[in-house]
This record gives sequence, C-alpha cells and structure tokens, in this order.
Amino acid sequence: MGFTRKLPFGILGCLVCFLSAFNVAEAQISEIRLGVFDHNVNIHAKNGGKEKGPDVQAQVVFESPKWLEWAYSPRPLIVGSLNTHGETSFLGAGMEWSIPLGEQFELLPFFGIVYHNGDFLDNPYAPADISRHTWFNEEKLALGSRDLFWLGLDLERKLSDEWAIAFHYEHLSHGQILGEGKNQGLDNFGLRIGRKF
Repeated sequence: MGFTRKLPFGILGCLVCFLSAFNVAEAQISEIRLGVFDHNVNIHAKNGGKEKGPDVQAQVVFESPKWLEWAYSPRPLIVGSLNTHGETSFLGAGMEWSIPLGEQFELLPFFGIVYHNGDFLDNPYAPADISRHTWFNEEKLALGSRDLFWLGLDLERKLSDEWAIAFHYEHLSHGQILGEGKNQGLDNFGLRIGRKF
C-alpha cells in the first residue's frame, strides 16, 4: 500500500494550522535542504537494522517569526522523508534552534511531530502463537502509534554564505505520550546539504 493511502488526512490539517500560526503569507523561506540518511541504524540493538535502505529527506526551513522570540527564536520547518526500499516514510513539521560554535559551525537541535506509513504499529500475532509472535518481534519494527515525536541534532558546517553541510541524527518515537504499547522507535543518521536564502 502506498504512502499516501496510509497517511492520515489529519497531517494536511496539521500542516495548514502549523503554517498559519506564523502567518504563511508573510513567512520567508530561510533554507531548503536535501539529505541522504542511513535508515533504522543500530543504536538500540533490539530495534536497529530491522528496516533497510537509505532515506531521502527534504526540509523547508522558514525564518523565525517575531512571536517566537520568547522561545529563543526557533525556525519553523516542514519535513518529508522517503525510504527508498518501501519501508517507513514520514511527513511532518517542527522547530529548530541554532547554537553557534565559532564562525564555521552550528549545533541545530530540532523537535516536531510527524506521521508515518510504517506497516505495523504492534505485533499482530497473539503471544500464544509463539513462533510467529517471536518472529515478528525479531524481524519487524513496531512503532506503536501513527503519529510520532521527531527530534534530533544537526552539526552544520558553513561552506559559503549560501551553502552548508551537516551531519544529521534523528529519532522518532511516541514516548508513551502519543501512543501506548510498543515504542521501539526509529533512528536515522546521515548527511544533508542546505541552500540558504
């Protein structure tokens, strides 16, 4: 089943509300990014490596609106990530902060909410069906909730006034807040390049 069939219609409403919150008519695009990430990396031994293939991710980052100055001026962003092997992909929105590290480097922590199209939210086999239940737990990633928190950190290096490259780490999880039960999480890591405006 394709990504759009599994994606809740709520994501469209969420993105519209998110953008309208800082007056999209006046919003200025700050940066456009493209990255390639290793999918489901083995940070948590029980979860890592269950899904394969690189992810291709795009982000649109906006200038921080004045009303967010109280929160240290995070920049709103929209993210879309496509797994090239047909595994878990996602769409969502979030905020990103900037911590300068000298003239060439920045730390960019981010936080948001995404909706994913992963096949399983929990183990479909009853514990009594021991062989299939065990197989599922060993081979399949169960994320527990269709909506997940999206958080992580970029270490960005400035290449010029217009271009930057970054090491990117992201973690997706419902944190027992957005969902219940299984919460195996998903970790991705890789490189992205950004064009600043």
